[in-house]
Amino acid sequence: VFLLDTLYCNILFHSMTRHVIVHKSLFFMSIYLYVLVERKQELDEALVNMVVKDLQPFFIVDDSGFKNFVALLDPIYTLSSRQALKNMVVQKYEEEKTKARAVMQRVEAVSLTSDMWTSINMEAYLAVTCHYVDDSAKLATVLLGVLPFPKCHTADNISAAKRSLMEEWGIEGKVTSIVTDAGANMVASVRN
Repeated sequence: VFLLDTLYCNILFHSMTRHVIVHKSLFFMSIYLYVLVERKQELDEALVNMVVKDLQPFFIVDDSGFKNFVALLDPIYTLSSRQALKNMVVQKYEEEKTKARAVMQRVEAVSLTSDMWTSINMEAYLAVTCHYVDDSAKLATVLLGVLPFPKCHTADNISAAKRSLMEEWGIEGKVTSIVTDAGANMVASVRN
C-alpha cells in the first residue's frame, strides 16, 4: 500500500505540474484507489472477526465455496491468503491483549479462577481467568492464559505457572482470592 501510495503521489504531482488535463482524472482515480484500500481493510477486519467469533480455521480462505460466496458479495475484494489471515488474527490478538493489560493496570483488586484438564490427545492444560469490577461497576472477565502443561501436575509447578501469568499481567499484588476445583494439587498451589 505504501509503495502504491508513493508511486501514485509521484504520478499525481507530475501530472498536476505538467499536464493540466490529466489532473482531474487522476484526482478521481486517487479517490477510487483510496476507497478500494479502505474497503479492503474493512472486509479484512470483518473476516478476522468472523474467524475469531465463529472459531473458523484459517484455511477457510482456500475453500472454493467460501471464495465463490465472497466473490458474489464483492467481486472486487481479493481474499487474503491463509498466512496473511493468520498474521491479521495474531495482530488483533496482540491489540486486544494490550487493551486488556491497560485495563488490568487500573484495577485495584482481582479474583482468579483456574482449572486443569487433559485433552483427548492426553495433553494437559492450565487455564487461568481473572475477574474484576470495571470502571462502570460491572463484573468483567479476562482470560489470562491457557497454558500447555507438560510438567508434572505438582502444586509447585502449578503455582509457578500461575505466578508467571500474574507477573505477565501485572496483577501480583492485586489478587484477593483464587477459586479452583478440590484437587489436592490445585488447593496446595493456592496456598503456595
